[in-house]
Amino acid sequence: MLNWSPCNMDRLTGIPYLENIQEIRDSEEESGLILNLKFDTGSQALKFELPRLFRIRKKYISSNELSQQNLDDKSWLFTVNESELMHWFHKESYGILPDINHFVIITQEQVIDILTDKDLTDFHPKIISTEQ
Repeated sequence: MLNWSPCNMDRLTGIPYLENIQEIRDSEEESGLILNLKFDTGSQALKFELPRLFRIRKKYISSNELSQQNLDDKSWLFTVNESELMHWFHKESYGILPDINHFVIITQEQVIDILTDKDLTDFHPKIISTEQ
């Protein structure tokens, strides 16, 4: 069984709704994935630097995987050390990006997986806007 480690983002509480996703591809340095999420406290935009892969699954499809985690209905952002998705990515890319992060985001309706480069100094997504 894989254990997900919750990431603490104190200002963002409650399980969010996914409003939309934007992918930025201006150049390698300016690439990113922006998730607009609606929390109990308002909408927030999060940016993941250098995304290499993302997938969105309906939450009910992932119910077996979710039941294996010790979820507290408060945590919504997790990191995963080793996962089938990471192994698949390494195999498909012939291991050219050996150091990647795997993030899992749980929303009210979806489970979102994001793989990013681990070479970044700050692994966690950046909060880039706030709406109160």
